[in-house]
Amino acid sequence: LTLGSAAAPAMLNIGWSQNANGNGSGSATGMLDALERAAALDLHLSELNVGRGSSAGTGTGTLKWNQSEVITAPDVYFGRGNATGLLEVPAGGEFLLGTAAAPISNLRIAYSDAGRGTATANLDFSQTNPTFTAFIADDLSIGRETGSASFTSTAADGSLTLASNSSLTLGSAAAPAMLNIGWSQNANGNGSGSATGMLDATKGSLTAELSELNVGQTTGRGTADGTLIMGNGVALHSDATNIGVGTGASGTLTLVDNFTGTFSTATANLANGLFDFGNNTLDIGGAGSIVADTFSLTGGLLSGNRIDLNAAGNLTFTGGRLDVMTFNGTLNEGGGTLAAGDTAVGTTTVNGDYLLSAAGTLEIDLAGAGAGVGYDQLVVNGAVDLNGSGATGGMLDLLLAFAPQLNDTFVIIQNDGTDAILGDFLGLAEGSTVEQSFAGNVYSFSITYAGGDGNDVELAVTNIAASAPLPFAVQANRIGVAGDAAIMVAETGSAGDEPSLGDSGDETAVTGPDSDIVRFDGLFASLADSNARTDASVPEVTAVPEPSAPSLPEFGSQIDTDGSLGLGDPYGGFFPDSDAMHLLAVAGAQPIGSADLVLT
Repeated sequence: LTLGSAAAPAMLNIGWSQNANGNGSGSATGMLDALERAAALDLHLSELNVGRGSSAGTGTGTLKWNQSEVITAPDVYFGRGNATGLLEVPAGGEFLLGTAAAPISNLRIAYSDAGRGTATANLDFSQTNPTFTAFIADDLSIGRETGSASFTSTAADGSLTLASNSSLTLGSAAAPAMLNIGWSQNANGNGSGSATGMLDATKGSLTAELSELNVGQTTGRGTADGTLIMGNGVALHSDATNIGVGTGASGTLTLVDNFTGTFSTATANLANGLFDFGNNTLDIGGAGSIVADTFSLTGGLLSGNRIDLNAAGNLTFTGGRLDVMTFNGTLNEGGGTLAAGDTAVGTTTVNGDYLLSAAGTLEIDLAGAGAGVGYDQLVVNGAVDLNGSGATGGMLDLLLAFAPQLNDTFVIIQNDGTDAILGDFLGLAEGSTVEQSFAGNVYSFSITYAGGDGNDVELAVTNIAASAPLPFAVQANRIGVAGDAAIMVAETGSAGDEPSLGDSGDETAVTGPDSDIVRFDGLFASLADSNARTDASVPEVTAVPEPSAPSLPEFGSQIDTDGSLGLGDPYGGFFPDSDAMHLLAVAGAQPIGSADLVLT
């Protein structure tokens, strides 16, 4: 098979629908089988498209390949436009794109550029582990859409998984490339766009010199989700690394534990998603295997074992969440949340000053006795200033996950030396009380900034009381609980109308996270009061007698709704399969029989 010539290269399109008629539809399916090693191929290509679709047509292309012939087309697409691109390379086979001397310009996997429809391509070399070699000069895009037409939607879903026989080279120091993983470029307010991309370089070799690394990025009105996994065969440098940047974007960049490759970037921006450097060390402004000269944390989660902030580096921590075991340098928390103790209960050590600004939060888990074992502790070998911005102090966020005893103490900040704690947490002056609930009880903690060995932040349990029933009130068609919960009772109307419960507007019943909202004794008392109301807009509400063998806790006990309320609608809604207790019967303008609301 001979295609084109060096002087006049040809195009190779496999499964291409060119239909542009919005009143019709088109589809095209194509396959090129080049698995026979004895076949003679002489390809001079300007472009290779495996699966190509249009605004009104779908394409599906399959390339079956096992040739020593190097594909040198400047632009290679798998799943372009409204299309699906498939690649099959057998075990022991070869798939070669470009050479070191003559790299291809662009490899685009799931590249939606038709204005509507979905581009899909998933190249997974781990299945057969063939020899895969690619040299790319300008751009590798995985899951990218370029924008939708008015009142249409466009999407891209792509992935590239390397294996031990895979080698991928991007750009050069003299001419860096771009790596885009999950990029929505949609800017059309009358349309929608979404992009999902994944590059798994856990195995194989990835060598990259980049001007930009974008993992989950939007530039207009779309959504994007990108994932990059780096293994020991990665040697990547980028001038700028952007993770979850743009409205509707989320990114995940993960480095394997005991990372022996190299990752360096002049600037890293984490806005939404995750940067997880595992049990390794992130050097900011230093030298190491994982390096960022400047790191900006405005959202998402920055997680790992240790951060070294060197004199030449800069960490801007104004949002998001920092979750590390050791921080070497001055930690200036201008915003966001410092989660002491890593992802579980533990100890975070700051070898330097800790400055907490008004917009920042220190999160402490109390799950048992013993610092670093049962509860989180922040150890600071330097100055502690809880009023680091010079305004009000930062926030203390306590998460209680066990039942402490009266007079139990917790040293949540261990300050070295004899220097006093500067400032205090917002609203928590010396001796103030902070309350937290657990298992039906309210625990009162007093706070001191001169606890421990005299200059630590310490909490002490001063009182334990049962949670009081939350007051109920009836307004319009709802029973409401004080706080953040609202229970829809029924819609009332003219004779014959049936009450309805839905999931739109104010018919939705929701609560905040971990809300303890129901005590049946208080509920029944409030219902009895509501029955005396004569307001025609309020339905009559009557308590149903206690079931003979309830599977939920006894009447009068407290139920943790775990953040949600389910209401069963007998007129087409759902009923839980188990653990349901019929609590209320509701009558509106006309009797409605045994129409029960189900609280689950």
